[in-house]
Amino acid sequence: MTRAITATDKAANAVLRQQGDLITRRQALAAGLTQQVLRRRVSTSGPWRVVLPGIYLSHNGGLTAAQREIATALYAGDGCVLTGSAALGVQGVRVPPSDLVDVLVPAAVQRQSTDFVRMRRTTRMPERPWLVGGIRYAPAARAVADAVCGHADLDFVRSLVAGAVQQRKCTVQQLATELRAGPRRGSGALREALAEVADGIASIAEGDLRRPDERTRDPGAALRPAKDQVRPGGSRGGDQEGPGGGSAARAAADPDGPRAVRHGLLASARQPFAILAHP
Repeated sequence: MTRAITATDKAANAVLRQQGDLITRRQALAAGLTQQVLRRRVSTSGPWRVVLPGIYLSHNGGLTAAQREIATALYAGDGCVLTGSAALGVQGVRVPPSDLVDVLVPAAVQRQSTDFVRMRRTTRMPERPWLVGGIRYAPAARAVADAVCGHADLDFVRSLVAGAVQQRKCTVQQLATELRAGPRRGSGALREALAEVADGIASIAEGDLRRPDERTRDPGAALRPAKDQVRPGGSRGGDQEGPGGGSAARAAADPDGPRAVRHGLLASARQPFAILAHP
């Protein structure tokens, strides 16, 4: 006989629908599930599975990239800001897939990196993050700087920097500002890539044709404004509903923003996902 759907089931299912089939332990208990019921649901024979400490998926399938970002935001807690590839993807910058989700948290937060979540403690939390589906994302310049920090692959760094600038997601000067404000350690490739972009280098192939003495020179001069510097349209930022200040549906319609489609509907005709207030 089919079990009747209770008010507790309805409350939990409402959270799951809103958060892409994900729910926190605190949210589940607040919905009315007892600890005993919750233990049964996340047991090896139960219908739910643990994807991060205190974060549950309501089925035993794999996580999509968008669900990993939702789970990361739920795990990191209020005030966190997703950065790196996740933030660039949602703003329409073409990025290679990544198994990790980088998230900025205030320096005082003690939660540790785990599984696919890479916690980045900082005293420089972005002042005006993008807000998409209840998740905060770092502006493009900060996201680029975080994505390439420590990367030794100059081709990767050069491609990401050139892509963000050419797609008018940020300017060279904004990137230079992040370079100066960020950690010096691990910033060498970004420094060289910025010099190349400022000089008008548009692709990896062109960069490889530079003379060795040009590639090893001090890039500081190239970071100063120049008449022939790439000048994308004005930057857009702020704690808005999504890139460009529109709704999630408008972001999903942006051909340059495939990641926004996942955050908007994620192959579903239901309402867009959104992170609910942390109980």
